[in-house]
Amino acid sequence: MGIAPHHLAWACCLVPILATHLAWGWNVQAGLIEACNPYLDGCTSISRAARTGNALFLFRPLMLPYCLLLAAFWWLTASWFGLRLGQRPRRATAAAVLGTIAAAFLALYVTFLGEEGDTARFLRRYGINVFFGFTVLAQMLVTSALAGTGIGTGTRRALTALCALMLALGLASIPLQHLVADRDALLNAIEWNYALLMVSVFALFAGTWRRQHYRLEPRSG
Repeated sequence: MGIAPHHLAWACCLVPILATHLAWGWNVQAGLIEACNPYLDGCTSISRAARTGNALFLFRPLMLPYCLLLAAFWWLTASWFGLRLGQRPRRATAAAVLGTIAAAFLALYVTFLGEEGDTARFLRRYGINVFFGFTVLAQMLVTSALAGTGIGTGTRRALTALCALMLALGLASIPLQHLVADRDALLNAIEWNYALLMVSVFALFAGTWRRQHYRLEPRSG
């Protein structure tokens, strides 16, 4: 039997949700962070929820292997285009390269999460910013590569909507942070919602690949 890539796509969606919320719940129960709805109240950042207390030792073992899954997802996406179209669009290959770089910088972020010192803080900030930026750029490239191909029409529309929402959140954060009393809470809430939208993209691909019976068949010989 061949390998079903939609399982990996589901993992790319669900593992970060599971890791982040387990770490957040652990620290809430331990009384180390405030109990609230972070998507609405923004009482804590994702980074603080993950690195505080012993929850880091749950978050890191889940997220480091996840980086490998994420890189594999992007190359499976490029292969999917190749199977459906007979060749890989340049934008799909570019998305795979950007997605792999994003996964590497996520690994950098997770490795230095919880470490003290200016160097560690710089590497965390650099790692997470490149991860978010390159991942969303790769998602936008894949969305544009679907245009005019006749494949995944429903997926392309949903991807376009998600990319538009992420763009709107990012742009809205610029003026809003100067208009609200609690700037940190606003930015934290935007971060949680933005991250959820970003990983939802992988769920869309999981559903599409399952419907289209996308499989990787082992070669004999």
